[in-house]
Amino acid sequence: DYLPECGRCGSNQMGKRWFQRANNMVDVVVLVHETSVLKAYAEKIPSLLGSITKALDSYKYSFKFGVMAFGGRLSHGRPHAITLDGQLMNDLDSLDSAFEHLKFAGEESENDTGDALEAMAKAAYVYPFRPAATKIFLLLTSKEHSALVHAVTVDSMGKLLEAKDITLNVIGKYRKYSGEVVGQDYRGRVFYRKKPETGTGAAPLPDGEYVSLMKGTQGSVFGLPFLGSKNKDKFGALQLASLSTWREQIKRDQVTCKECFCARGDSGQGKTVCKVNSFHQKC
Repeated sequence: DYLPECGRCGSNQMGKRWFQRANNMVDVVVLVHETSVLKAYAEKIPSLLGSITKALDSYKYSFKFGVMAFGGRLSHGRPHAITLDGQLMNDLDSLDSAFEHLKFAGEESENDTGDALEAMAKAAYVYPFRPAATKIFLLLTSKEHSALVHAVTVDSMGKLLEAKDITLNVIGKYRKYSGEVVGQDYRGRVFYRKKPETGTGAAPLPDGEYVSLMKGTQGSVFGLPFLGSKNKDKFGALQLASLSTWREQIKRDQVTCKECFCARGDSGQGKTVCKVNSFHQKC
C-alpha cells in the first residue's frame, strides 16, 4: 500500500480523476446539539443506529461513524469533532464512549451558538470520508435554525451538501410529529406509529431550514418524542421508520456512479473527493 504522505490516493496519483461506486461503504456523521434538553435523547442514538445497521446486515454494508457536537458548555460551544477511540471515524462499537464525552449546556446557559449549519459545514470538510462512500448526516436538534452572525447560509449549505453528495436526516422537535405521526420522508410520505415500516400518502412538510435541507438531499425527518420515549412501541416505530428511509437512501446512492478526484490535503497528503456527476451514469 501507498502511504498518504506520498501525495497519492491509494493507487491514484495527485490530480487524477476516475469514476467508481460506493462498494458497500456507508459513512455516517451524527450532529448533536449539546443542550441539556437533548441529553437523554442523545444517549439513545447509539441504540437507534445499532438497530439500523443490524437490520441491514444482509446487504453487507461497511459502516463507519463520526460525531460532531455544537452549542455545548464553554469550549464546546463551537462545532467540534468527538473522537471515537482516538479516530475521527470508527465502528459502531466505539459510539457509546464518544457520547459519554459530550458536555451538555445547562438550562441557564442556553445560548445561540447552536448553529447546526456551521457544524454541517465543518463536518463536510474535516471527516475522512472513504472514496465514493454513501454519506449520511443525522442531525439531533430541539429547535429550528437560529443563525450566528456571519454564519453559513442555508443556500450555501444546500449547495455544499449537494456537492459533497451528503444525505441529511433530522430528528427534531416538530409539533406534527407526536401521537401517531412518527415523521416523513423528503416526498412528504407519512410514517405512522401503527405501520412505521412504510410511508403512506403525502402531506406538507413542516417549515424550517433543516427540513428544507433534508428535502433537498432526499432525506427524512422524525419526531424527538419517539427517540426519547421509554415506551418500546414508540421507540420501535422510530427504529422501523428510520430503517425504511435509510435503506432507500443507501440503496439509491450505492448504485450511483461517482466522479472522484485526488486532491491535495492540508498537509500535502492525497485526499479523495467524490461527488455525483449527472452527465456520467455508468461506472
